[in-house]
Amino acid sequence: GPFWPRQEVAGQWGMRIDLHTHSTASAGTDGPDQLVAAAQRAELDVLAVCDHDNFAAVLPAQRRGQPVGVTVLNGLELRC
Repeated sequence: GPFWPRQEVAGQWGMRIDLHTHSTASAGTDGPDQLVAAAQRAELDVLAVCDHDNFAAVLPAQRRGQPVGVTVLNGLELRC
């Protein structure tokens, strides 16, 4: 989808956050490194990896994200 430029609101810059992504550990097509690289290109500050029923990609994504300034949160999508 389109990525919107950062906007100043009330004299402050907002954070750019994607709170729902999937990696190849479940329904996604990108591995942890590729997710973080895409987040960098989109100038995201925070990325949540929300794979189905597992956290396998979270730690690798966090390790990749830390040195480049992308905070990676762990999320989880439960199949019920």
